Amino acid sequence: MDGRILIEAGRLKGFSLPVQLFREGRQYVADCGALGLASHGKSSSEARSSLKNVIEVFIEEVIEMGTLDKVLAERGWTRKASGHEKAAWVSPRVTRGVVSSATGRA
Repeated sequence: MDGRILIEAGRLKGFSLPVQLFREGRQYVADCGALGLASHGKSSSEARSSLKNVIEVFIEEVIEMGTLDKVLAERGWTRKASGHEKAAWVSPRVTRGVVSSATGRA
């Protein structure tokens, strides 16, 4: 099952990320391949909620450390300028659990 999670942390506030949900034994796993993060829970909603918390803490921490740009670039994110606005981060595509950047590099 695929879906998205809306992030409410730091400079990525209001940003949504692709999430894959699947069952593994008695647990549900929520995986955000675009950031290389995952979490689990007893239900799919618990797994999603847990992953959302993990992502928000992760984003807050890398912003605090001043490494957000480096971390996103290492995970295949790219910058894309649109008009007169500052270049925004674009997440890599996730296809069947494989992450690839917008430039085609993994």
